[in-house]
Amino acid sequence: MKIRLLSPALPGLVALVAACAELPTPEERLCQRYCYGQLQAVPSNGAASCASSDGDYWDECVRTCQKDLDSAGEACRTPLAQAYGCGADHSWFCVPKEGGGRTLTQFDTCREPWDAVYACEKASPDAGTP
Repeated sequence: MKIRLLSPALPGLVALVAACAELPTPEERLCQRYCYGQLQAVPSNGAASCASSDGDYWDECVRTCQKDLDSAGEACRTPLAQAYGCGADHSWFCVPKEGGGRTLTQFDTCREPWDAVYACEKASPDAGTP
């Protein structure tokens, strides 16, 4: 009798376990937040839109971010995660770039965390590639 009562719950339990196995890692979530911010870039300084609104941009952005975090040396992984975190936590802006077209910027909001990443990469032999 107990087995019959449990059997309808089994497919739901299997689905729940499968869904849990596919939850994003903290690095994946960080990259998704970072790239989502770029997709939501606010046009300013005369720009009307940004290339980040096209569908391929999302996949490429997330893939590049994760590759950066995966290839960072142990010494520079924390500063790199902090720099991506800064990018995820602050607004992006779409602005015209010199020579035509548009580009994404946070102006100087995250300059210090990225400067720390570049300094770390210069100083560390195992830093990986930016």
